[in-house]
Amino acid sequence: MQFPFHLIIEYAHAKPEEMNNAFKDFFGSIPPQETPEEVQVLFGEWLIFEYRNKQGTTFLAEYILKNPDRLSSSVINQFEQIIKTDIYSEFQILSIDPPFLKIDDIVTGKIYKIYDKKGSQDIQKKGLIRARIARVDNNWYFVGANPILIPMVYTTRMKKILKREKLTHPSLEDTKEMLINHYINPPPPPQILTKDEIANKRRELKNLFDKAERKYRTTMTYEKLSKAIYEEDRVNVLDFWKALTKKGLSEEFLFNEIQLLQDIWNYLPHKCLNDQSPIEVFAKLKRNK
Repeated sequence: MQFPFHLIIEYAHAKPEEMNNAFKDFFGSIPPQETPEEVQVLFGEWLIFEYRNKQGTTFLAEYILKNPDRLSSSVINQFEQIIKTDIYSEFQILSIDPPFLKIDDIVTGKIYKIYDKKGSQDIQKKGLIRARIARVDNNWYFVGANPILIPMVYTTRMKKILKREKLTHPSLEDTKEMLINHYINPPPPPQILTKDEIANKRRELKNLFDKAERKYRTTMTYEKLSKAIYEEDRVNVLDFWKALTKKGLSEEFLFNEIQLLQDIWNYLPHKCLNDQSPIEVFAKLKRNK
């Protein structure tokens, strides 16, 4: 179902003073054009649902009240349903059966069946998403910007651990900051190392893993992990780590030491890479340019 949110954006743009305040509140001192495209799109969602004027009213609520475009009562009723039921949160994708997606709210554990004909065909089948949903005419829909995909998953046990921490719903502001920080401070490209430096790095990683192994009391040894990485067959990396939690790698280890595990993945040899590590393959590609 398509909701005419563009009319609310147009209504907001007809109020230049309000728009100037909204730009300042959302982007601060950063020029909008210097932010990632996802953040600029996110601004539209924030403008509709979260920006408040001096009277404390959102543009969506104000539009419903005034109905400046003389929309039908059925469309206004849909807007009213959205404003009463919308939820912004982090969800884990459970399954996709077009035109539906089944997602799990990480904070509450509540499961939602989302109707999205296009998204159910295009979206990655596993991972977390930050999104806004709402219930309209007995179906749940995505009602904000396109969901922001986070390429990781939580096991059932890890979700229970997170719930014990009494998490609150992430805000759209949290998502904006996450995107901007990643844009401003992207992960540095891997260094080109010599064979001796790679050997030293592997010893360093083994020592770090052994310390973490004792800390988390995991039964997954460095040797078992090395063998699993060597024999990986290009499956989804998320599936690879999740499978190891059934072979002795504790969920706490996976959750808290993901950077260490990523480094081990990058520096250890893989059979499918002709016994080279991803870091060695990267170095060859750089030298050949």
